[in-house]
Amino acid sequence: MLRLIVVRLLAAVPVLFVVSLISFGLTLLVPGDIAAEMAGPSANRAEVEQIRTQLGLNQPPLERMLHWYGGLLQGDLGRSILLNQSVGSAILERLPVTLSLAGIALLLATLVGVPLGLLAAAKAHKWQDQTAMGGALLGLSLPDFWLGLLLIWVLAVKLQWLPSGGWIPFSEDPVGWLRSIAMPAGVLALNQMGPLARMTRSAALEVANSDFIRTARAKGLAEPRVFARHVLTAAAVPILTVAGISFGIALGGALVIEQVFSLPGVGRLVIGAVLRRDWPVIQGGLLLTAFVFVAVNLIVDLLYLWVDPRLRESR
Repeated sequence: MLRLIVVRLLAAVPVLFVVSLISFGLTLLVPGDIAAEMAGPSANRAEVEQIRTQLGLNQPPLERMLHWYGGLLQGDLGRSILLNQSVGSAILERLPVTLSLAGIALLLATLVGVPLGLLAAAKAHKWQDQTAMGGALLGLSLPDFWLGLLLIWVLAVKLQWLPSGGWIPFSEDPVGWLRSIAMPAGVLALNQMGPLARMTRSAALEVANSDFIRTARAKGLAEPRVFARHVLTAAAVPILTVAGISFGIALGGALVIEQVFSLPGVGRLVIGAVLRRDWPVIQGGLLLTAFVFVAVNLIVDLLYLWVDPRLRESR
């Protein structure tokens, strides 16, 4: 297992390097001048050039890139131009919001999507199968922003069951935290429920007629127990794969959802940085997203070894 972790971490280095190159290149391609924006419409050319010099924007791109990489090697993501704080601290302040949003969404999608997939597999080609798959895929076909606005109108405006937006930390008020995250996490969960249900159904059908499943049935085990205990265990590896991908997609979906529900997460920070051309924050946000993807893939690989002993023997 230690060897697997080391190999995965070494393989992540070129991935993060490529992402860092792309994120830095985007800052050169996107039009706009942050110095002129900071100086204001009434500033003259000399004042704009002074700000450019202070920010180091008048340096050649290669020199700026080497300076940025030098900071990365020391764990420094740079300093936000507009927030007047380090990029690392700005991201760390908002990271719990985004991670909890994506994590709760994945939990909800798993708790609903996997049982729906097992039900569809157990009743394959029957009305239960079609109903379960239709319901699971309905959320996938609805745009996140539209569904979020619809839920706000129904649950917050009309029924007044939940707040329309905002964020309450768990440490301050657990109930308030749950109320503030319920709608945005539910929207993301509906979007990821379909892929999890479809993969669960496909993987369960693939192993449902295996010899050990027929043996379990011959022992007199009830069909629900056969699917819940034996079929689900045998189909766990592909389900974990889709769950890992779903978590990454939920992180991407948080960019939109945090805007809709006014959540102070990393996604809203990055979108604000794009609109205001705060390049250090954009670079740090993209690099963080790539790192989280790599970490999730590593966790999924370790879960493979836990759920399937045959993989432990092959490693």
